[in-house]
Amino acid sequence: RPTLVTAQCGQCRGTGISLLLPKPQPSPMVGAPPLASSAAGAQPHGRGHGLPATAARTTSPSASPQGGSPTATRVDTHTRVGCGWCAESRRAAAAAPPPSNRPHTHRTRVGVAIIGGGIGGLATAIALRLRGVDVVVYERDSHFDQRQQGYGLTMQQGGKALAQLGVDLDGIVSTAHFSLTPTGTLLGCYGRAVYYRGHDGGPPPPSRAPDGEAAVGDGAAAQRGGPTRKSGAAADAGGRVAAGAPPEDRQHNVHVPRQVLRRALWEQLPRSVVQWGKRFVDFVESPEAGTVTVRFDDGHSVVCDALVGADGIFSGVRAQKAPFPPLEYLGVVVVLGFCRCDHPLTTNRIFQTLDGETRIYAMPFATVAMAAAMGLGPAEDDDQRPFTMWQLSFPVESEASARDVCSSPASLKATAIARCRGWHAPIPDLLANTPESCMSGHPVWDRVTATPTALRGADTSHVTMLGDAAHPMSPFKGQGANQALLDAVLLAKALFRTGLAHAPDCSGCVSDGGAVDRGSVAAPARGPPWQRPRVSVASALAEFEAAMLRRCAIKVRQSREASSSLHSPAALEPTSCTRAAAAKGGLDAADCVTEDDKDWARDLLRAIFSQTPSEDAAAAAGDGTVGSNDGDDRGALGSS
Repeated sequence: RPTLVTAQCGQCRGTGISLLLPKPQPSPMVGAPPLASSAAGAQPHGRGHGLPATAARTTSPSASPQGGSPTATRVDTHTRVGCGWCAESRRAAAAAPPPSNRPHTHRTRVGVAIIGGGIGGLATAIALRLRGVDVVVYERDSHFDQRQQGYGLTMQQGGKALAQLGVDLDGIVSTAHFSLTPTGTLLGCYGRAVYYRGHDGGPPPPSRAPDGEAAVGDGAAAQRGGPTRKSGAAADAGGRVAAGAPPEDRQHNVHVPRQVLRRALWEQLPRSVVQWGKRFVDFVESPEAGTVTVRFDDGHSVVCDALVGADGIFSGVRAQKAPFPPLEYLGVVVVLGFCRCDHPLTTNRIFQTLDGETRIYAMPFATVAMAAAMGLGPAEDDDQRPFTMWQLSFPVESEASARDVCSSPASLKATAIARCRGWHAPIPDLLANTPESCMSGHPVWDRVTATPTALRGADTSHVTMLGDAAHPMSPFKGQGANQALLDAVLLAKALFRTGLAHAPDCSGCVSDGGAVDRGSVAAPARGPPWQRPRVSVASALAEFEAAMLRRCAIKVRQSREASSSLHSPAALEPTSCTRAAAAKGGLDAADCVTEDDKDWARDLLRAIFSQTPSEDAAAAAGDGTVGSNDGDDRGALGSS
């Protein structure tokens, strides 16, 4: 009888569910070789992660159904289905031709269909495959690099999800965050370099690390020339690190280009999982059969057990299933761009400049190597300056006017230069040196978080959404991609409790090394997922949506508040708290920013501005007032 086990693949180290298929020959009795495995003869299997190819399973003695003596111990020889996960490893993928040039076989039946090959969709595919769920991603683009997929991201809570997905990502770490007025007057600063004042002075005083945590990392790291860090630094369940942890493990945020993160996720998947050039049209649910039929504009359709809409803020899945509440324009336009820049204020540092209406935010974007991987220039380019991303935002009263401003890159660039004329360095150079091909802009929308009932619709629905399709939010807290990554892991955990992780003809699973027949053994309500009773797909999706919306509702609200407060005079209040909190009369945070920190920050900015032609800015920096600034948590390095 087919049996399922959970184990680790010997090649890719991924943990998944493997189906053991009985061989036709009689099972040998006691004395057969013990459990063994071999990678030879591995074959892909559509509904599971898979493991090395051959194995022999020993069944433990068990009582007979009549309650007599235990049955004889025997060894059953099985064939283990091969690991489809590492059949096409990321190393082989690097040498493979572009996916758009490789034909794929259209499948008419899948376990889970995901609409959208962005960060949320790809992360969901990885999380589901790790739990043995058959999944296919359908992306409307004809190939990976067809269009730009956003700009820079700051990994905050999403870093924990990446660790669970096994994604080891290089990024750029910032060591300080400055808030300035257009003349260069300092409104606030914080970050590792501020707390450590740029030298190896040992751990900060206890008052600087509330609740015994290391709120900051080693500010001297940047001084030692290490501009990049991994996103998977060791952390506890809350994403924080004990005060005694080494500097390299302390809390930090990592900045990465969206396409770099998206490629890292894509390369975790076999190429057959993502199907390109598939534009979603609509879906039809069949409650009696428990399936969903999805149709595409090329005439193909697919039947799936569950449909996931990960197709962004203008989601076609959301438009059909739960169009209300509608998108709302927030009265703000965002202009994005990136260019090469090695100004001291942008080298492993973040700054934002505000005048009470217009705001520009600049952060590290990509190293030369990252840029080469993104096609922005050759790695051997003589110009070795890193790339800086900037985000300019300002109020525009009507949505129609906002669309006019964003009508062309030329219009965006002219508007940006006009709004920031005369501002401190390096802002004029950043805007002037950004090619129009590296700029975009859009009005800012969000959507009032739906109730779980409104998003769920029919109780029997097998359709759900995640990421911007479920809870779009403004970019001013840097939470969009982070929340989508958390959604992906949460959804996979929910669906693992259904029958989607199992082959249709297998009713058993393995727990503690022995076969468990779900028909005869009562599974506990709590405990490891494989010991819990199965739930329906609809029930699992309802639980997922309720938890997702509960977590994201506060992020949507805070992001909306920030879109207003960051473009108001109240954000110029020089207090030791975040800019958004300053606009609301935030409390003092003197335990985080001391007088010595303020003096160090003033000296640093005076030195930075002395390297630029703006003497007025250098003088202004000397008598600015130091506070703190944006970020969801102490020690966070800002939002994009």
